[in-house]
Parts: sequence; C-alpha cells; structure tokens
Amino acid sequence: MIEIKNLSASYSKKGKPTIEDISFSLPSSNVGALLGANGAGKTTLFKAMLGLIPSKGSIQLDGKELSSLPSRERARDIAYIPQQISFGSLTVYDAVLLGRLPHFGIQESKEDQEEVLSVLKLLSLEDLAMRNTEELSGGERQKVAIARALVLHPKLILCDEPIANLDLKNQILVLDEIATLAKKSNVSVLLSIHDVRFALNVGDRFLFLKKGHLLADKTKEEVTIEDILTTYDIDKDDSRFHFLVDHFLAKGQHQNEKD
Repeated sequence: MIEIKNLSASYSKKGKPTIEDISFSLPSSNVGALLGANGAGKTTLFKAMLGLIPSKGSIQLDGKELSSLPSRERARDIAYIPQQISFGSLTVYDAVLLGRLPHFGIQESKEDQEEVLSVLKLLSLEDLAMRNTEELSGGERQKVAIARALVLHPKLILCDEPIANLDLKNQILVLDEIATLAKKSNVSVLLSIHDVRFALNVGDRFLFLKKGHLLADKTKEEVTIEDILTTYDIDKDDSRFHFLVDHFLAKGQHQNEKD
C-alpha cells in the first residue's frame, strides 16, 4: 500500500509549492486514477513520489518511509512509465531487461533472464523479443514499457498518461493490461489519464487534482458528475459536455443539482 500524508512539493527548495497538503492511500492490487486539467499537478505528484524534486510530508510504501530508503531500494520498489517513451535502438528483450537493472550489478543473472522471458510471455511479446523497439507500433512500445516496469517486481507503478499517443483499440488494450496486471501481481498502480470515461472503467480509486490541491479521493461508486465538472471547470449546462452527464446517468448515477 502507498500512503501519502500532507505532501507538498515544488521544483526548488524556496519555490512556491506546485502541489500542497495532499493526502491519500492506495491499497495493493488497486488502480488509482489521477484526474485533473493540464497544470493541476499530476506530473509534479509523480516526481515527488519518485524523489526527483524537493518535497515535504510523508510518503510510505508498505509502512516504510520512502525518503529513508537507499536509492537502489527505492528504485526496486517503484516503477515509472513516462508519457514519452524511448528505448533507443534496443531490442524488445534488452529494453525489458533494463527493468531488472536495480536487481543486478555489472551483468544479469540467469534469474534475470528468466524473469524477462516470463514477462514477455505474459504480455504476448515473446515473438517480438528480438525486434528493434523502433520498429514497433505505439501500442506495442507501450506494452514493452509495461513489461519493463513489471519485470522489476515493484510494489508501485506510476503511469503518466500511458495511452496519450495510442489509437482507440490500443488505448483499451493497454488499460485492460494495466488493470489485469495490478490484480495478478498484487501491485498498486497510479495512473494519470485525461479521458474520464476510460478512467471510470479501469480505476478502483479516483483522485481529483485542481491547481495543486486534492479536491476529492473517492471509490468508483462514490464518484459523481459534480466531481468531474468541478475538477475541470465545466459548466453543467454546456451542451458540449452532455456526453459526460449521459455516461453517469447510464450507470444509474445522478447529477447533484445546485440550483
């Protein structure tokens, strides 16, 4: 489980906090969907959790304070899938093997090799093992990124817009892969995502960020249309966004009327 208490972070020690006083928890085997407009602080939250920027507050993973862990142990516990993925000219096998780097020193062991082959099989990538990653489709590269994260055997996977550059079919396939792996591997997954409807299909918990503050932390059953409208500053009477209202009504949820 990842548990965050009163977390604030900025890009310099003396700078104004980009995210402020954020608290939430995410159990193992759960997918947390991080929702918010551009500039809400989603990427900043990830960077703070990864220890890449100055932060204050508590970040605990399975009861251990992350700031107290050696960098190598921290790298073993948290895997990060960025929005922009580049593997260079590596083969799929070598790109995934890099995920095992925190586990070995100069040279990989037989166990590392077996772990890579096992994950490639799990994600149906074994036939692409010797292919250059530059020759792959966007969906295939995204699956390679997931494989590289999974082979680490982390306790937490952070995904920053994992479907941003994929077509509709691959968006659905990749999100389904992420949700399935969270359950099978007993790992917590926190992903930022722009498409609210996709988020509602894949997420177990929902974190609504706005201007660096956490507006709400809810389960799928607790989320209302008002959470969405408030987070994105959408007028409920704007006909261009009625598809969102329709989505909630189709699931038996009703808009909270304020007039």
